[in-house]
Formats: sequence, structure tokens, C-alpha cells
Amino acid sequence: MSAVAIDSAETFVTLRLAGQLIGLPIGQVRDVFQIGSVTPIPLAGQSVLGLANLRGRIVLLYSLAGLIGLPEGAPRKGPRMAVSVQWRGESLGIQIDEIGDVLVLPAGSGQPLPAQFDRSWLRHARRIHTLADELMIELDLPSLLETPPVLAA
Repeated sequence: MSAVAIDSAETFVTLRLAGQLIGLPIGQVRDVFQIGSVTPIPLAGQSVLGLANLRGRIVLLYSLAGLIGLPEGAPRKGPRMAVSVQWRGESLGIQIDEIGDVLVLPAGSGQPLPAQFDRSWLRHARRIHTLADELMIELDLPSLLETPPVLAA
């Protein structure tokens, strides 16, 4: 790939939530990790799952579904996965259903979300990308993490 092509591309870490393909800009994701035990936090907001250990660091763990405002799915069999992000100087974990691949797309390939999308998605998504066989929703991490439940936690 030439330098021009690299400059005109966007790279995403992909994940799934309730079967939907979601992309986070790769620069916003620090780690992908398997969740061990979670210590609940009394009186925390519904999107807060508790505290988890990430390689010796204690991180506040959120539910991505809870942050978006979607109902929690059925508990999954197998290991629970999360991505860690840096937010206002703190490491946070966000529980996801499954991790995907790193995806490189041409810059500007995304489109605005249609107005008919669910309000939860409209509030927290930047764009939608049409791939060969499905759609990828690009999340707006600042919007997602600036919601009142996160600020109150």
C-alpha cells in the first residue's frame, strides 16, 4: 500500500453487539481482554458492571449495550470479552459480545445514519459503513462516554 493510500484510509477495531457489526477507530482502543471476575459496585448505574483487573490495573467495566441504551442480551457461554479505552486519563473497560478483525476502509467511506435508526444508535454512532455483506456502525466514543451514567459513576 502506498503512503497516499495509507493517509486516505481509516482503521477500525471491529466487534459485535447483539449480532451488529460495530467499529471503533483503532486509535481509541488500547487493549482487548478477557474478563475475569468482576466486583460489583453498589448503587452504580445500570451500564456499570463493576471493577475488573486488566493486567494488574483496576478498571471500571461498562456494558456496551447499557451505554448505548439497548437491553442486555442473554448471558453468553464462554469467556466474556472487553475492550479497554483511555478516557480523561483513566482506563475503562467496555464489555462486548465478541471481538472481530481490524478493518481498513477508505477515508470518507461512511455515510450518515438514516433518520429512521433507533434513537440509541443515532445518539452514539458517527457513521454507517456499507461493506460487501453487511453494515458496520462506527461508534462515537466521546458521545458514548459523556452520557450521564458514565459521568455519574
